[in-house]
Amino acid sequence: MTLYLLLIAAILLPMFVVGLGLFLARWRAGEYRRKSPVSRKVCRYPGYTLTQEVRILEEKMGENLLMLSAMPAALFAMASIPIAGSSEAVRLTVSVILYIAVTAFFGTRLFRDAHQFRRKRLGLVGEQLVGNQLSILYRFCIETVSMCSTISQSTTGTLIMSSLDLPACLRSKPSIAGK
Repeated sequence: MTLYLLLIAAILLPMFVVGLGLFLARWRAGEYRRKSPVSRKVCRYPGYTLTQEVRILEEKMGENLLMLSAMPAALFAMASIPIAGSSEAVRLTVSVILYIAVTAFFGTRLFRDAHQFRRKRLGLVGEQLVGNQLSILYRFCIETVSMCSTISQSTTGTLIMSSLDLPACLRSKPSIAGK
């Protein structure tokens, strides 16, 4: 009897240690702690936060796939260990029930994470596209302001262009605004 308990412990203990290690690593990385938006860095590239979230979801999906692939072997090993007072049919039935439960649990987590991954990945692409377009628009506005201020300096000799005059400058130069 003690030999059987040692065999079961030899199978379950490494799984428990690995699971606990993964949990502690994620806890230490700060995934479970909320951070204040005030403490975040302002100068980040477009999609930085979504990139972090996509990486976290990739890790979660990998963990779920690992558990889906490792559990059948562990349950088969548990089913093959003879336990005193139980027949082979009972062990096989318990193993099949556990297999179905574990597959359903990690399968639903995998599909949920895959759905979130797809949505966040599309959001990341959209945010990067908007960031690039805003960068182009910003450069265009800076060039337009410098061009208009050069025109104003050449005609009046003083700088009369301010940030509030930008729409008037764009209306006076339709060929520049159309680019």
